[in-house]
Amino acid sequence: MAEAENLLSGETELAETGKAQQLVTVSHVTTGLLVRATKGNAAVVRIGSSTVGAASYAMEGGESVQFDVIDPSRIYVYGTEKDKVSYLGLTP
Repeated sequence: MAEAENLLSGETELAETGKAQQLVTVSHVTTGLLVRATKGNAAVVRIGSSTVGAASYAMEGGESVQFDVIDPSRIYVYGTEKDKVSYLGLTP
């Protein structure tokens, strides 16, 4: 029988404009991670690796991106201070 999976969910608020910030600081493998930019953000939120910047993948408020298997501590976001990104996934 397969081991049960636990729900991983939360919200990250950008602390500083124009600076890459980790989505989650704790390292653990997830399956089926969904990351969504919160509606009402001041600007697009960029998502990528630790080198994320103004030219990285952009998410408008309400848009999302899904990863099949990933360590969420390797995902970074970039945008405007106080903008938010929420995430939802499963951990083994």
